Amino acid sequence: MKKQKIVINSCRGGFGLSAKAIVEYAKLKGKKIYFYTDIKFGESYKKISQKEAGNKNTIIFYSLYEDIGENPTTKQLNGAEWLHVTDIERNDLDLIKVVKELGKKANDRFSDLKIIIIPANIEWQIGEYDGNEWVSEQHRTWD
Repeated sequence: MKKQKIVINSCRGGFGLSAKAIVEYAKLKGKKIYFYTDIKFGESYKKISQKEAGNKNTIIFYSLYEDIGENPTTKQLNGAEWLHVTDIERNDLDLIKVVKELGKKANDRFSDLKIIIIPANIEWQIGEYDGNEWVSEQHRTWD
């Protein structure tokens, strides 16, 4: 029987990737990542290193596919190409590869990622409560 794999978060907090996992995912996509952090509540931003981004006390504001300088303005940030980890398809083969290879090192500070295996012919959806996720078969619902 054919199977499909899906990445979910298995703890309270929500789906997220570590800085290392973001870098590895981008490499598989043929992109380079640049990290920026919000240093004044949405008014100014600072380019940071992968090491700084990986620090548990650092909040990564966004990750970029393009370098827009050391201290970009909000206008420059708005025009940049973003990688939002929540937009990554959970059955993306590159995401699955990164989570499998990095294990716990793929988690950000709020996540505990897990690969779920289900039959290939199932139409699925991800449900969640307080960031803890599960996979269920899609079904019809009426109000």
